[in-house]
Amino acid sequence: MTMLAFRSGLPVPRPLLLVLALALAAPAANPGAAQSVSPAEVPVAVIVNDPSNAFWFTEGVLAKRAAQRLGYQVTVYAHSGDVITERDLIRRAIDNDAVAVLLDPAHRLNSRDAVQTAMDQGVRVLVLNAPIERGMTAGQFGADNLSCARRSAAAFARLMGDTGRYVQLDGPTRDANATLRAQGFASVLDSRPGLERVRSINGQWSRETSYTELKALVAEGVRFDGIIAANDEMALGALEAVRDEIWAKDLVIGGFDGSPDALRAIELGTLSYTVVQPLEELTSAAVAEMDRQVRGLDGGGYRNDLRLFGCDLVETEPH
Repeated sequence: MTMLAFRSGLPVPRPLLLVLALALAAPAANPGAAQSVSPAEVPVAVIVNDPSNAFWFTEGVLAKRAAQRLGYQVTVYAHSGDVITERDLIRRAIDNDAVAVLLDPAHRLNSRDAVQTAMDQGVRVLVLNAPIERGMTAGQFGADNLSCARRSAAAFARLMGDTGRYVQLDGPTRDANATLRAQGFASVLDSRPGLERVRSINGQWSRETSYTELKALVAEGVRFDGIIAANDEMALGALEAVRDEIWAKDLVIGGFDGSPDALRAIELGTLSYTVVQPLEELTSAAVAEMDRQVRGLDGGGYRNDLRLFGCDLVETEPH
């Protein structure tokens, strides 16, 4: 079995938990006058995107676990990228007297009204993973997607030998992280004259979509030497799409997130690398900030800060 190289100098955790966390957002009526509350008295809502994706599923599990350790009553919901569902779930949290919502937003712009509604009702919203407008939440927590994408692109260029044709799989533009990752890729790869991007594809964060798109591209007769993907699901879909192509056996394929499936593929030597987001660290930080505000510690007011965390690179150990 192929060994993993964890580019932080640390051993690879088992299981390795992926991704980012941005935390809830919803202010109390008077942020400067927070009241000390016993966590056992109050419910908290965690709202993630699509739990069929390992990243978002794990995000919900970790946020719930961290809040439960502090004694909160936690319910996890999923909006699956739909802003209407997101609005309804935030309204449900308000009606259920939640003191806070830990939210991975459905849309970088269109989630703002629902967040503002919660904040106006005195429900703290802490944003996990995907940033929205600064200053309107009780805190935001996520990976430094721009820096992490640059790290991914640097690894991709190195493994490609700074030469060859490649396909780029991007996330949906409604997600701020998709834009940041695309910018990070471009800031590195566009400066390498030996690398040629033959197609940029919106893979919708989806394994199925990237599989279908890559199959169609191959059917057109397009050939390439590498695939750089903005998340692991898209990388794994692309991997499956070219698996039986003889010309693709030495393809460089890079992912992003650190999902269990991606790590297994790296161990098998079929995926070249992934960038691992510190999801447990992010969710823990978000829950700790929520708890500080709920308990009224350090004044209990909102800091409205965006806390960014670095990523690690995991790749196949060179022979």
